[in-house]
Amino acid sequence: MSFFKWLGSFFGDTDFARKTAETVEKVRVRARDAKGRFIADDPKTKENEAYTSEDRSDYVGRD
Repeated sequence: MSFFKWLGSFFGDTDFARKTAETVEKVRVRARDAKGRFIADDPKTKENEAYTSEDRSDYVGRD
């Protein structure tokens, strides 16, 4: 049984995972319309409409 406890502690909730989950609160993702297509940026405005920020702590991917 001690092997399974060791295995659980090895793959379990680590300090690095907690810090990463706290750090990654807002993720910058491409904006999509209702059909799932990307929204282009309007160069006439100051705000970039092509990207939005979402609150996702479980995000796995590139920045």
